[in-house]
Amino acid sequence: MAPTAAARLSIVPPPGMSAGGAPPPRRGRRHPWGGIPLACCPQSPVGGGARLRGLLLTKATTGGDAGVHVHVKAGGSGSPVGGAPAAAVAPGLTPTGTFQVGLLAGAVAGTAVDVVLFPLDTFKTRVQAAGTAAVARAQLLRGLYAGIAPAVVASAPAAAAFFGTYDALKRVLADTIPDGHGRYAPVAHMLAAAGGDVASSTVRAPFEVVKQRLQAGMHASSGDAIRSVWRTSGFRGFYAGYGSLVLRELPFDALQFPLYEALKSRWAARRAASGHPDGGRLQTWQTSACGSAAGAVSAAVTTPLDVVKTRMMTQAAGTVPYKGVVDGLSRIAREEGVAALTAGLVPRVVWIALGGAIFFGGYEVTKAHLTPKVLRMEQRRREEGRAFKL
Repeated sequence: MAPTAAARLSIVPPPGMSAGGAPPPRRGRRHPWGGIPLACCPQSPVGGGARLRGLLLTKATTGGDAGVHVHVKAGGSGSPVGGAPAAAVAPGLTPTGTFQVGLLAGAVAGTAVDVVLFPLDTFKTRVQAAGTAAVARAQLLRGLYAGIAPAVVASAPAAAAFFGTYDALKRVLADTIPDGHGRYAPVAHMLAAAGGDVASSTVRAPFEVVKQRLQAGMHASSGDAIRSVWRTSGFRGFYAGYGSLVLRELPFDALQFPLYEALKSRWAARRAASGHPDGGRLQTWQTSACGSAAGAVSAAVTTPLDVVKTRMMTQAAGTVPYKGVVDGLSRIAREEGVAALTAGLVPRVVWIALGGAIFFGGYEVTKAHLTPKVLRMEQRRREEGRAFKL
């Protein structure tokens, strides 16, 4: 549970009126009444400051047009709430607001990565689909943007589904799990990432099937790929490899996100300990570097699962299908050698390392831009409920 601290009420008389009937102060000066302590106002750290939860006081009236303006300050040092700028002490985003910010930021970041790094993904897919078969280099490098349309269409909703779910679950779980903001924060991050994976994979799977078939050169257009899958397998064909997709994403994100959060926390702590004036807050390039490192490690570890997922999604009609992830892993290792399970490792690591830098950098920038806007919208909606009369 977050520590509590006292807040102070500074009651400022309105223009033309002073405390106890005294003459009004000179223009440009303010004579607040003595602060009245309010004990036990729960706070939680947000961006190095304090966030007051519960009832915040904005304005109180004494009758008529005269008003007594009430300002709430955390520990006597916060900014006024009523009519204050964005830096004022205020409650944080609600779970709904957190979901909205994560959804939009994830959509922007995911689309940026897919558009910029799609050729690396195509090259990786072709290497994995070919396995140990000899493939001409020209064929590997031809049409590297094949399948970009379904990828872009899926990118925004899939990334939005993941990050909207991840941010909302991370917040709820961190508040629910004992010491979820401290020692057991990685547990909250892993569980939140797992929930995000299920949501994202459900949205992405049909687009991924079409995209990878186009990347592997099995069809000439998205329309041909869709008709072929429907004709041979029906609706279930669009979720071929769904289990392998989820099982690939779960360990990937179970590694990536706790590692990403830990790298950010440690780097910020070191900056704060060294006396940086911004209190250790990371810059965009530093956040991107953390995302890149976390993504590279996770990509290398989960490459065998990615190989199986690619094979299941690009199986041609008439071939013996893989019965699942375990069957795929064992068959590939038995028939082609263990080395086949690392096919595409280098382009996958490079792709995700670069993608992590772009994705997390773009995600954090977009999130930082959207958060105050959504917070102001929520504050306006709650404003009337925070006012009371003295």
